[in-house]
Amino acid sequence: MVKEHRDALRHFGSLEQQQEEGRRKMAITAIDPEAAGQVCERRLDQLSRIRVGELSAGQCHHGRALYATVVEPPCKGNAVTTILQDSEGDLVVLTLYNFVSTTASMAECQRMLPVGTAIAIKEPYYKVTVTGVLALRVDHPLNLEFVHGEGAGPLELGIELTAEQLKQAGNGMYTHKQFASAFAAYSAALDKLGGEIHSEEEEEEDDEDDGSDSGSSWETVGSDEEEDELPEDARLRVTLLVNRAACALELEQFGQCAQDCRAALGMAPGHEKARYRLACAQSHLRLHEQACRALADMAHAKIPGARRQLKIAAQRWEESQGRYNMHDLGSAADYVGDVVIRMTGAKGRGLFL
Repeated sequence: MVKEHRDALRHFGSLEQQQEEGRRKMAITAIDPEAAGQVCERRLDQLSRIRVGELSAGQCHHGRALYATVVEPPCKGNAVTTILQDSEGDLVVLTLYNFVSTTASMAECQRMLPVGTAIAIKEPYYKVTVTGVLALRVDHPLNLEFVHGEGAGPLELGIELTAEQLKQAGNGMYTHKQFASAFAAYSAALDKLGGEIHSEEEEEEDDEDDGSDSGSSWETVGSDEEEDELPEDARLRVTLLVNRAACALELEQFGQCAQDCRAALGMAPGHEKARYRLACAQSHLRLHEQACRALADMAHAKIPGARRQLKIAAQRWEESQGRYNMHDLGSAADYVGDVVIRMTGAKGRGLFL
């Protein structure tokens, strides 16, 4: 094992030990000026491949994409951290920021990135941590995509399946909350149909980490009545796109969810689940006006879950503009009046009446 491999595993082992001992401190800074704001808007097929051995420390590799497989269960502190292995067998530490909510459990992180999951990192940023270990750092969820194939991944069936069989396999994985594996199954099924359709509609997208709030009581994978009017292959493609969008929403891959929903709506414009999931993704992508308008229409049509999502989206829109109902806020307060800030002694600053 080369030195870089030993360093990666040693660093990961120290993180696991910290987590087991209850210490949530990570040896990586919470904010990195180089990684912050770096969002790759290009598709994977527009980026050239790069291997772990080609990464240069301190650089963001523009125009490149790293394909690798998760080989260690993630641990969680300030970041979600795991180990990746590329097709050459080289290992690298991966740290993900802003991918899960601060209250997400270790089990939730491990469901998001189970061992064997194949991913692609767009324009990877490779840096030296404060402990002197080289690691990939990804600050924006749109810079990571779940893939399949590449000789490894969560979909190791060992036999040739049809698109319909892959869809059924994905449905089973989704039911058991194996969202990354289901995503890969639906992607493989789409490939069986001759590739994917990319939406021509481009919107300015910005991500935030608020959890998916996806409305699971109604939002399950399945078909929609409008699909019955389409040819069989097109109907299956729409179903696969909408199902994969559900996985992307659960995995907090909101850009991917929106892309799949738009592609589905391009073939079935009235597809309710595609419209609903697109609106949920738009809310997380800070496209508040579009999300609220779409959800209001769906709430008026009494689509299950839309009214609750409309309330969430409207609250996010209000917060993004700094508009608050001060009367409602005041009515819930025990005290409304002037306060002063002063030192409390041993506990720092505090508010005093």
